[in-house]
Amino acid sequence: MEQEGKYIYCIIHGAEPIDFGTVGIGECGSRVYTIYFEDLSAVVSDSPVKRYSVSRENLISHERAIEEVMKTRTVLPVRFATIAEGEDKVKKILEKEYSRFVDLLKDMEGKKELGLKAVFKEDIVYKEILANNDGIRMKKEKMAKDAKTVRYQELIELGRLVETALIEEKTRYKDDILNVLEPLALGVKVNNT
Repeated sequence: MEQEGKYIYCIIHGAEPIDFGTVGIGECGSRVYTIYFEDLSAVVSDSPVKRYSVSRENLISHERAIEEVMKTRTVLPVRFATIAEGEDKVKKILEKEYSRFVDLLKDMEGKKELGLKAVFKEDIVYKEILANNDGIRMKKEKMAKDAKTVRYQELIELGRLVETALIEEKTRYKDDILNVLEPLALGVKVNNT
């Protein structure tokens, strides 16, 4: 049987019990509520202590809960799938990190944290690489023409060239996006995942 824990969505100011409704992670949407220590609250839902898959559905549930709280409060978002082993652990986290959380909430006042995840379709980018990279395209065409004599090492080499080109494209897209958004933000953090 899985141990019951508390899934933590965000930290807010306040020392009263608040019920944000059934907007949390889980198949039917878990009830989202606060656990408080002094004038800080963790916004949580009941959850088994387990590893959540990074699925679109789970990420949206996590964000939806935070967005619900953001309607009325300044929030300090907590990383996806952060689970404490019960209410006492949540209170200990709030107590231990109290000063830091208060300072961070003060910094977040009047601001919103936005997350952006860009995913490109590799088959489309691969076609662009073939169209724009003569070396890779010619090597692929030669290998297709000489399919019976292609050595394993040549396939590995082509794979490495394509992988390098994909990394370069990813970096170019990331830089293009950041060049547009960075001037509009007070701060930017890039997670290389």
